[in-house]
Amino acid sequence: MKFINVLVITVLITVSIGLFVRKINSQNHKTLISPLVAGASISIIPSPSEIKNDISVFNWPVFTNNYYGYKIKHPADVNIKNRTNGDVSFQKTNSVNILISQDVLSEKDTVNTIIESAIDKKKADLKDKFTLLTSISPVALSSSTAQTYTSSENDENITYYYIPQKDKKYLLVSNYSPNNGSADYLTSEDIIYSLEFIP
Repeated sequence: MKFINVLVITVLITVSIGLFVRKINSQNHKTLISPLVAGASISIIPSPSEIKNDISVFNWPVFTNNYYGYKIKHPADVNIKNRTNGDVSFQKTNSVNILISQDVLSEKDTVNTIIESAIDKKKADLKDKFTLLTSISPVALSSSTAQTYTSSENDENITYYYIPQKDKKYLLVSNYSPNNGSADYLTSEDIIYSLEFIP
């Protein structure tokens, strides 16, 4: 009889601990699914305790875009907006300004030829308002090799990331930073480098 009582108590304690851990995990992993509503704007209003603890990318909520096939982490106070063409922007006043879009390569193009064409077009259109700050270089981003470069366009520094996807598609991530130094480069980079493709 003693054995059965001990067994019942052990099972109850184990179940209680399991439920408690599950509840904690579900509170810590917030996932935001992209609505496919053009022009929709999403804001998560964090509690004061979330802002205080929101110092690590590991604690950030996850935004999932099933349409473009990626998920990305962001601070809770970043505003997310679905644009009319399907692109998504992440913004925080004078600090974070990231735009993610998707395009398809033609049969004859590669990511590098697309980048070179884009740079040539900007040089022709913007003339002395365009300066190439860093040349095209590879970076590891989301289990693939992306290509990146930074330019100054109309007194704004923009870092572009071209990330290859399946079926000749690629994501274009544009990170806009004003030249007055008000942008939060580290937060923006943490957001961009948290990007993962959905299998």
